[in-house]
Amino acid sequence: MSAFDSGSGSGGIDPRRVAIDALADLAAVARGGGRPGVSADQLARDFARNMALLLQDSALVVDVRDDGLFADGAPLWAHDLLARRVAIALRDQGLRAMQLEQGASPEALRGLALVLARDWKTQGEGALQSLVEGHELPGIQFDFGGGDGDDVQSLDPRTILEVIRAGGADAHPQVSRIVGRFRDAMAKPLDVDAAILGAGMADRERIRRELTGIEEDADTKADDIGRVVFECMRLDPSALQASDTFRFLADHVDHLIAAGRPGEALGLLRRPLALLHGELVADWPHRDVVGAELVLLFDPQALARLQGAANHGGDPTEWRRLLFTLGRVAPESHRAAFCSACGRLDAAELRLAAADGIVVGADRPAEVLGLLLAEVEDEGLAVVLLGLSRLDTPALLEKILMRLDSPHAVVREAALVALRKHRTPHTRELVRRAIEDEVEAVRVEALRYVSVYRDVEAAPVILARLRGDAAGTLSARELRALAMA
Repeated sequence: MSAFDSGSGSGGIDPRRVAIDALADLAAVARGGGRPGVSADQLARDFARNMALLLQDSALVVDVRDDGLFADGAPLWAHDLLARRVAIALRDQGLRAMQLEQGASPEALRGLALVLARDWKTQGEGALQSLVEGHELPGIQFDFGGGDGDDVQSLDPRTILEVIRAGGADAHPQVSRIVGRFRDAMAKPLDVDAAILGAGMADRERIRRELTGIEEDADTKADDIGRVVFECMRLDPSALQASDTFRFLADHVDHLIAAGRPGEALGLLRRPLALLHGELVADWPHRDVVGAELVLLFDPQALARLQGAANHGGDPTEWRRLLFTLGRVAPESHRAAFCSACGRLDAAELRLAAADGIVVGADRPAEVLGLLLAEVEDEGLAVVLLGLSRLDTPALLEKILMRLDSPHAVVREAALVALRKHRTPHTRELVRRAIEDEVEAVRVEALRYVSVYRDVEAAPVILARLRGDAAGTLSARELRALAMA
């Protein structure tokens, strides 16, 4: 039995898994992240202690490939984004393999952890080889590929093509390596699929049906893939790998939104978002770390794609559900930008869905919307005002009335919606003026207010509108509103 295949240590703990989780967290620390309150030295010692357990019975040869670290041909640390970053950085330094001898000391293994986790992308060419040659680690041997022609750039492209066409690739060591790596790359799934399949699979039986569909490239439903992502994130003890999984998910959701597929985007998001908000697992330990990745869905480019796709068309019900969900989870730092993007949506029902999401998602919605009322200055005020229409906020009445003078028609319309709960004489006076607004949607909303409160003082304005339509230019919608008022 190899060291890689050895069973769990005492207490049912898998030393391989503990070692790799420690290495992943250590690599995150080296790149400016990682779990708060955990030192790099402690993580290196955790890696060393558990790797020493694996090396008690036999040596271990670790191959460094583009997609991670492999032992005995099986993944040791692979598939997730950080594993690939670390492996590619090591390969760029020329490292191809390592041999960890049986009985290697914990101190040498601690040094190995620090070497592997370092961010070699920031170092010059040959820096890794110089380091290990100058600081010997007993029981650990490094194999640097160096100038063996391993890279495509080291051969003339015409020579490679001629060898392949002649059928001699297998007999040509340099070309066979290049072709092999190329075939491996072509056979790999998309990053999002690799993340789903590779992260936190401690309980595969729970999601075997969905996994089988993904692995066989079947037409798997977005809800099923979302369930797989949920299980991956829920079961993974590494905050870093859970974050990587969510990043892949967010990127895929962004593409689905841009493609006008809101239902599928929501299907992917629904369960993982429930995990982040404690709705399904109250004590999930990575909520804060992974939750910070939500900003990926709200950066300026993502919001621009959301706005453009929603205005382009599609099932309005699916767009409403997605916008409500995004409004509910929008980070405080990005709520104003979300409002601005949604304020430029053509359909009022979509603007209202975004507003409802903010109201439901905020712990203190009146306070949140009051702050947004002062912060947002463009069409996004329409979303803020629609949110206020769901609440009783007499203290904000004057600020709402001020928005009746907005240069944006959607803001004036939303302000009238927000005024439905207010009946002061000054409010009614300003609403009567809005009956003569230059934009029909604003006039109709003002007439709805008048019809609800039976404002008889609005009668002269209404009659003037009807008499002034000698040419019959009023739309059926406005005529109905005038008749009801």
